[in-house]
Amino acid sequence: MAAEARAWESSGAREIREARWAEALGHCLQRLGKTEADVRKGRKGAEWKAAVALRLKEITQAGNRWLAERLHMGRPEAVSVHVGRLRAGRPGKNRFYKRLITIVSA
Repeated sequence: MAAEARAWESSGAREIREARWAEALGHCLQRLGKTEADVRKGRKGAEWKAAVALRLKEITQAGNRWLAERLHMGRPEAVSVHVGRLRAGRPGKNRFYKRLITIVSA
């Protein structure tokens, strides 16, 4: 068990996890009709970016640093702030999040 845990933390395992996260991100963007260009040019705290970050936190183990970089949300702490606001405001009523919850776990 301990050996398996150490193996999971290896750089190869990290690459596999991040590839899965990237795939899940791609599915979310596709579901919302967004592109990489939209990610780059959109506001850091855009409502749809918060919805994507929340959904990825639910279906993956993606961390705030990774999410902040991939979604161009600024500092990792900002991801927590925006996701927290979305959670507090009943995410099921968020039109972007509602589209994402039909995505099967990655």
